[in-house]
Amino acid sequence: MVNKFASYGHNFTITSALVRWDELIKGKETQTFKTNDFVLLRHESKKGLEYNWMGPYQVINCNPDFNVYQIKEVEGNVYNSWVHTDRLKPISINSTNTSTSWYIPRIARAQ
Repeated sequence: MVNKFASYGHNFTITSALVRWDELIKGKETQTFKTNDFVLLRHESKKGLEYNWMGPYQVINCNPDFNVYQIKEVEGNVYNSWVHTDRLKPISINSTNTSTSWYIPRIARAQ
């Protein structure tokens, strides 16, 4: 493959970059969750100094073929779309009576 970046002082090829990427992700297993697990959802449309994670959410359904999950807030509102496992982070909640969310942008922005 031709090194298109040599004129800019970079000495690598596209294939070497792909090989490096494959080595980084090799051997990593996809995280999975079970029904009733608690997770945080990455906040991808945050504004300013808002938190990086929203939640907690509870897993209510899963599709292991595509690694996507249906989640709901602890107040009971179901998230409107299925979420890929890459956007979720596992958490452990010691309390059995979690009744309010820690951070949900739609609620925080309304205040």
